[in-house]
Amino acid sequence: MTLVVVGVMYYPTMASLVKKIKKGKAYWHAVECQRVDGKPRIVWQKYLGRVDEIVKAVEGGTAPPPESVLIRQFGGVAALLGVAEQLDLVAIVDRHVRKRRQGASIGQYMLLAAVNRACDPKSKLQIGEWYEQTILNRLWKHPASTFTSQRFWDAMDAVSEAAMAVIERDLVERLMQTTRLDLRAILYDTTNFATFIHTLNERNTIAQRGHAKSKRHDLRLVGLALVVTRTFGIPLMHQTYAGNVNDSTQFGSLTLQLAERYRQLAQGCEELTLVFDKGKGSPIRDTRAPASESRTTAICLRLGSPNNSDDNFTLLGMEQVHFVASLVPSQHPDLLEIPLEKYQPLQGDEWAGVRAYRCQREVFGQMRTVVVTFSESFFSQQAQAIMASLAKCVRKLEELAKRLRLWHSPREGQRKPSGHPPGRSAVERQVKEILSAQHMRQVLRAEVGDTKAGLPTLSFSSDQDELQRLIERLCGKTILFTDRDAWSNEGIVSAYRAQSGIEERFRDMNDWDFLRWTPMYHWTDQKIRVHAFYCVLALMLVGVLRQRLSQAGIDLPTHALLDTLSKMLETVVVYPPTQPPAPPRLATTLSRFDAQQKAIYTALELSRWRSAEG
Repeated sequence: MTLVVVGVMYYPTMASLVKKIKKGKAYWHAVECQRVDGKPRIVWQKYLGRVDEIVKAVEGGTAPPPESVLIRQFGGVAALLGVAEQLDLVAIVDRHVRKRRQGASIGQYMLLAAVNRACDPKSKLQIGEWYEQTILNRLWKHPASTFTSQRFWDAMDAVSEAAMAVIERDLVERLMQTTRLDLRAILYDTTNFATFIHTLNERNTIAQRGHAKSKRHDLRLVGLALVVTRTFGIPLMHQTYAGNVNDSTQFGSLTLQLAERYRQLAQGCEELTLVFDKGKGSPIRDTRAPASESRTTAICLRLGSPNNSDDNFTLLGMEQVHFVASLVPSQHPDLLEIPLEKYQPLQGDEWAGVRAYRCQREVFGQMRTVVVTFSESFFSQQAQAIMASLAKCVRKLEELAKRLRLWHSPREGQRKPSGHPPGRSAVERQVKEILSAQHMRQVLRAEVGDTKAGLPTLSFSSDQDELQRLIERLCGKTILFTDRDAWSNEGIVSAYRAQSGIEERFRDMNDWDFLRWTPMYHWTDQKIRVHAFYCVLALMLVGVLRQRLSQAGIDLPTHALLDTLSKMLETVVVYPPTQPPAPPRLATTLSRFDAQQKAIYTALELSRWRSAEG
């Protein structure tokens, strides 16, 4: 049945054509009608164009090809924006650092820097161009010129050291409200980063020469102290300090701040347990027996030597801070002599191959619980390291002895070395340097003599009995001590081993693709501190992101997660306008996702960051 009404054909179940007149021109639409309450109504329509456009399409005309294609970073940026929104990061920064209304806010500058550090670290000269290639450009609608290096530096100038401290405090408070943090252990450690700041540059006091953990002793260093959660390494506190400040001094200066931050985290729980690595040893002696177990939240520290000092433990006592620490095994030979038969296996599948001996000793003038552990895997690692070090030293001594023999009596076809022959004192210095490797003086015997001609000689041998004794006494053992007398052996060892988690965060900051500290093209104290601040913000965003995904059953290491997200792209196909000077037509879609990317997309609800253009 066909119904015709003023040039419009209505079909109960089929599409019809409708002509609409606008400004004297006819435009045709395909429509579909149905009866609603007994009256015909249009329930679907699609614009077809003018008559000439329809004829061209019917005669085989094709749509014009696209002009260009834009590729935008989607996955990593969208995921981190979701975390930043959860933490209210931009609003918190803007609350403490204000600027004029026009352009991007300081909070947006800091968020952009943090997201860039996490996804694709760039210098300030390149960050505007990078911004333009991400969905941030579509979402924020700021032109790339907003984020020039000069404007970025102006924004950084507005962020004072005091402002960073309160921003970090408020972020942690917000983190506690929105995220279930694992506060059973909190890790503290320090590291340093090499810079290329000129030696004669006096515009900063932070970049100084010190003990470079990257072995770049020729460069000035910036120190970073960091507090993170045990799981997922979510930063809770940081401090930037001069590269020539040793860890022990930094530990003492941070103790009060650590205690304050901990009380913010564990309101109603004022007990604080620090776990830090061995420093200089102390005399200890037997007295009493072990006690029972207790569950107490711990804050774990891993500090460089020497941290075990009277001053540090006095400070911990004044702050009523409990601790788990380690001692230098070689400085406590009586504990090393205890036979393994007296050690007790730790309970639990995760402690396979680990045994412990527990006693009470006097350490730094106070009675402490001492736990000596033995690990089969650690034993194997240490024994191999000693043997490798021994082989290296023997090779160096052989090379030195060979050079000396050339001075004495060169073989046929060989010539004596040119120049003056070495003196005995010079050879002794070389031997001393070779034997400076750990434990080598105990197992290698080297003797420097003289020939009748006054030329030095070298002879050496290894003490196999001492080598065997060293391996049996020392390898695989760790000596821990604590004032947590009620903790079990498993609880003490578990807290101490947690310190390895923060090392992973420092490795992340040295990753070449994601999260890295470098490039750092800043040379004033204030800008270096702000650089450290948004690097730590990047760690925080990624840590919370990993925790959210873990709760959804997706567990990925940091690098693998960021690499997976970086391959989730947004594609914008640009078509020429149908009627110039109208703007180009845009068709936006996402790249094809694999199964893991689809799971991440669903778990994080990334669909809300998709473009409406399509």
